[in-house]
Amino acid sequence: MSRFILMPVAMALLLSSMPARAGTVRDIHTQYEDGIYRLAVDVIIDGRFDAVYGLVTDYDRLKELSDIFVDTALISPPGVEPKRRRLVARACVFLFCDEATMVEDVEEIERKTILTRVVPELSDFKYGKSRWEVSAVDADHSRIRFSYEIQPDFWVPPLIGPYFIKRKLLAAARQTITRIEVLARDG
Repeated sequence: MSRFILMPVAMALLLSSMPARAGTVRDIHTQYEDGIYRLAVDVIIDGRFDAVYGLVTDYDRLKELSDIFVDTALISPPGVEPKRRRLVARACVFLFCDEATMVEDVEEIERKTILTRVVPELSDFKYGKSRWEVSAVDADHSRIRFSYEIQPDFWVPPLIGPYFIKRKLLAAARQTITRIEVLARDG
């Protein structure tokens, strides 16, 4: 299997689609055009803001949010801005498995917005960027709005690739939302 499904699935797993135990998806859009995958998600999470924000900015622990991650780490020295993180994802289709690496520069703005940009020379991707907005809905719930664009630097089957990625995004999302909620609540 080529790496075409790994990072879009992995990143979407951080917070996309379908209602989870207590999560509520307000909106989700996926798009594929000219080799670029786009995802936009708006979800309410059953978890306090500090806990949810802490989870999505603890780059060493992102692997706890999804089985697809084999390694996640903050790789820049403390205090260096922008921060740099590495995500390594592994996905299997039938008996075929593959891994892909994404290195991103991360900017955290006013403890509510997180911007990322792929570092192509250190990644298996030509281009990528994301925007996360995390806010408190009330004392026990948080809202995450997430948008993402990515362009793989490897071959993607033109007819089945986009369909397969969208299908994987929707099928795997429940696990991630549930894990964010459980970890936000239980630590």
